Amino acid sequence: MANPKKSIPWGNSIIVCLEEYDKYHIPDPFDDFIQKFELFDDRLNYPKKHENKEVFESYLKQIGLRAEEVKIPKRWAAVKAGLGKFRNNNFIYGNHGSWVTIDTWIVDKELIYEKTLNNIRCICPANCNLCIKACPTGALSAPMQMDVTRCNAYLTYKSVSASGNKLNYSQCICDICQSVCPVNNKNETKSFKESLLLEKLFNLDCIFTMDESTFFKLLQPYYDNIDKDSFSIWKCNIIKSMVTNKAKNYVKYFLLALNDSDKNVRETAKLALDVKV
Repeated sequence: MANPKKSIPWGNSIIVCLEEYDKYHIPDPFDDFIQKFELFDDRLNYPKKHENKEVFESYLKQIGLRAEEVKIPKRWAAVKAGLGKFRNNNFIYGNHGSWVTIDTWIVDKELIYEKTLNNIRCICPANCNLCIKACPTGALSAPMQMDVTRCNAYLTYKSVSASGNKLNYSQCICDICQSVCPVNNKNETKSFKESLLLEKLFNLDCIFTMDESTFFKLLQPYYDNIDKDSFSIWKCNIIKSMVTNKAKNYVKYFLLALNDSDKNVRETAKLALDVKV
C-alpha cells in the first residue's frame, strides 16, 4: 500500500479528507460490540458522511479530475497533508481528537502541495501512558509501538486466536485506547438514532442464539470484518466475549457450540471450556 503508483500508474496526487464522528452519544452496551467508526462508516446509507462523500466525488469529476479510492496508508497520508499528528496509541489526532474517519483519493493531476508539516512525531506528554496501560491484550507495549497481531481489531478478523493453541479473551471489538485518551474529550451532542432498534439485541445470550438470517439483516452491516460467508467468525468472537464476561455463566453455550457445523466454532468452544472458572 505504500507505493500507490504500482496499482494506479496514472495517479499524480493524493487528496485526503478527515471527518469527525464524536458528536453522538453512543448508548451502552454498544461500546463493547461495535466500534464507533463502524456505526458511522460510509458503507451505510444513513450517515451524513455517506452523502458528503458522494457529493465530493461528484465535484472532483465536475472539475475534470480522474479520481479513484485505493488502499494506501491513510494515517500517514493525513499526517503528511498536515491534517493531524500521531499520538502514543498510533492514531492520528486532528482538532477533534482521534474520532475521525480518513478518506483518500488518487487523482490524475499534479496538485500544488503546501508543506505545512513541521513535526510528525508523537505529541503526547512524556508521562502519559494511559492507552498503553488500558490495552486489554497488550498490543500496545510502549509509545508508538504496537503488535498488530495482538490487537482486538485484528483478532476479530480471525476465527480463533493467532497462536492457534490459546484462546484470546477479547471483546467483539475495541476502542479502549482511544476512549481513555484525555485528548478525546466527550463532545456528544446528538442521540444515535439506531439505538432503540438495536439496544435490545445486545446481550450475549441473545446474539449467540441469533439465527444467521437475522444477524445478516440487523447486525452484519455494522461489521466490515465479517462478510457474507463468515458467520462463523461472528460466533467465535461472541464466545471470546463470553469468556471475558465470566465464562462460567455461559458454559451451556460452549457445550452447544461443540456441535456446531463449523470447525472453527467448535475449536473456539473447546478452548473456552478449558478456561478455569
